[in-house]
Amino acid sequence: EIIQNADDCSFEKDGEGAAHRELYLECSDDALVAFHNECGFQPKDLYAMCQVGESSKVPGSGKIGRKGIGFKSVFQICDRPLVI
Repeated sequence: EIIQNADDCSFEKDGEGAAHRELYLECSDDALVAFHNECGFQPKDLYAMCQVGESSKVPGSGKIGRKGIGFKSVFQICDRPLVI
């Protein structure tokens, strides 16, 4: 789910029009931390992540996740998900 969300993000493009995507994962006994270089995370995206059946991703946009249920799985295994 975390990798899919990173793939669905918007990224800056280089001079040739290719998106430069970076994803770093750090795992310990207490946490899984994911960092990626998305540009443009908006309040509507956070709202959609926290609502069942809501998505800020438009159908037909080529995004993998758009049903509004994926990130909710994080709440099943995490006491306090944090989006910065």
